[in-house]
Amino acid sequence: MNSELIKVIEAEAEAERQRVLAAAKQQAGDITASATADAAAQAAEFERSSREREQAARRRAESAANLKASALLLTAKSEMLDAVFAAAREKLRALKGPEYQQALKALIAEAAASYEGSFIVRVRPEDLKAAQQVIKDLKLGATAEVDGSVPDGIVASDPAGRMMVYNRFADRIDRARPALLSELSQILWG
Repeated sequence: MNSELIKVIEAEAEAERQRVLAAAKQQAGDITASATADAAAQAAEFERSSREREQAARRRAESAANLKASALLLTAKSEMLDAVFAAAREKLRALKGPEYQQALKALIAEAAASYEGSFIVRVRPEDLKAAQQVIKDLKLGATAEVDGSVPDGIVASDPAGRMMVYNRFADRIDRARPALLSELSQILWG
């Protein structure tokens, strides 16, 4: 009887061991499946997040490249416009003879419109005689003086030197530049 009791206890123990083992295997399988699912979800999230970061980095790089290209293009256009105005200055400085005389006459006549009474016209030394002749021809109440700081064109002032009219070629180009930039840009780049 003892031995049968021991066999029954051993059988029950074995059955309990099998149930515990099966439950442990089931629990281990559930834990493994859950861990596998979590790992797959984390991997998918990491991949999605990595793709988004990569796309954002690519957009930033493209944006920076576009910005730099735009800046380079604007710089090149600005340099080209500067070159156009520099060429215009050189062309005006190269005027001689009748063309220069005509320009001088127009600059003096324009300055005269700013003064009601007498005024002084300052010119470079080689233009003194021509300026005196223009003043005489236009019957202006002005006098011409030599001014070594005037590279071309004229600088006019009232006798007290308070009101000045700068009609040097560089001054004229600088005043015309803002109005001409849009038109030049349209001509050069459409």
